[in-house]
Amino acid sequence: MKKLMYGVMAAALGVAALVATPAEARPVNFEITLGDVQFGYTDGYYDHNRHWHRWHNAAERKWYQEHHNDSFFTMTRSHDHDHNRDDWRHGKRDDWH
Repeated sequence: MKKLMYGVMAAALGVAALVATPAEARPVNFEITLGDVQFGYTDGYYDHNRHWHRWHNAAERKWYQEHHNDSFFTMTRSHDHDHNRDDWRHGKRDDWH
């Protein structure tokens, strides 16, 4: 029972410290999950379900471009005239390669 009480007290103190800290002084944690990108363009990307998404910011786009250059195309999606990718986007193909 003592361990439970100590655990509850520690959690309460942690929450109190977080609330008492000004927002600008709090550490900012974020995560980029790009595991669902099928292929990307300069203006966004398609996921595996053929849904279009815009990049959240330039850093996200740049990271994807640097780490997945084989599935990144340096153009906007409106300038892509590749028939394989177009057929994939419209559900006519299972693979865009």
